[in-house]
Amino acid sequence: MKKLLILLLICASASSQAQLVRFGLKGGANFSSFNGGVDGIDYKAKTGFHAGALVELKLLENVALQPELLYSSQGADVEGIGDFNLDYISVPVLAKFYVVSDKLSIDVGPQFSFLIDDTKKVFSCPIIL
Repeated sequence: MKKLLILLLICASASSQAQLVRFGLKGGANFSSFNGGVDGIDYKAKTGFHAGALVELKLLENVALQPELLYSSQGADVEGIGDFNLDYISVPVLAKFYVVSDKLSIDVGPQFSFLIDDTKKVFSCPIIL
């Protein structure tokens, strides 16, 4: 009986600890463009994507910290000049404030991004880039 009680306490403890850390995957679409002060240059939005992993660390009843590691594809199409693609590794570090149990949260925090690749397909270039 004593061993069964100890086993139940260990299982209950492991169950409560499991709620403090959650892992997940994330993905979605990016719509990005360039802007600049050059007259006659038309910048069009480019559709890309982002995908990666996240860890949610529960700090308080309604507060969590969520660091993420994402790959993000961005860029722009410059009409008549070419296509520009930028690939980033992004590391958002979000503070999550739950407003409705664990279903709805407000997330705020910084994002650190590192450019890992840039490719250009230049068709014609009337100006020096």
